[in-house]
Amino acid sequence: MEKLTTRISNVIVKAGKLPGYKMHPYETYRRLNKDSGVDKLQHPREIYYIDQKKLDKAADKAITKHKQRFAATGAAVGAPGGPVAMFGGAVIDVEEYVRRMFLLTQELGHIYGVLPNPFTYEETGSYDDYFDSIQHDLLKMMLLGLGGSGVSIDTLDKKDDADKKEPAKVDEEVMYKVAVKIADIVGKKKMKKHAAKMMGRSVPLVGGGINGTLNYYFLNQLGKNTKKHLKKEHEEVRAYLNR
Repeated sequence: MEKLTTRISNVIVKAGKLPGYKMHPYETYRRLNKDSGVDKLQHPREIYYIDQKKLDKAADKAITKHKQRFAATGAAVGAPGGPVAMFGGAVIDVEEYVRRMFLLTQELGHIYGVLPNPFTYEETGSYDDYFDSIQHDLLKMMLLGLGGSGVSIDTLDKKDDADKKEPAKVDEEVMYKVAVKIADIVGKKKMKKHAAKMMGRSVPLVGGGINGTLNYYFLNQLGKNTKKHLKKEHEEVRAYLNR
């Protein structure tokens, strides 16, 4: 268990340099422009003037998309059956879960205008610079989505930082501690469903169905919980902007 936690936390900390883990808000804004019929979005603050029902619908659509894709990965990994699927697939499963967690949390953060912070965001620097600037908030959102405690998003607390020339530097040690908390929760979740998957993976085709169903369930749970926290944060910011 300790080795699994270490492996997951290392992936989380290095995610900014790994392919397939990053999503720029403009990618989400384009989907909102197309699917929700809103005007062209350029900044997270503009999200707060969109009908919230449209945002909720977009959030549900994003959750469905990611859980279906993760379920498909699980089914493919579990389908062959036998020891290769049981043990070799476990590594793929964990890494894909972490990747999906990153992508889904970012997309929901964009939809609700919480990520990047609407008070401090400026379109400067490279794609990598942007991801570095939001990584600490992103990790806190993921921890909350997993049911963790001891962190808060605090979007409004940063509204007075907008006039500062340089953003506050993130303590890397604090960020690593959050990553370890996330890794510990993910590891425990994976261990809990490992027995069920092993029972199914030893039987071809049946194993794929069990694995895919479990993956669908766990990402759906993550998505709903993350949506609940981000929606609450959005409503507090919306009330402040409309005061």
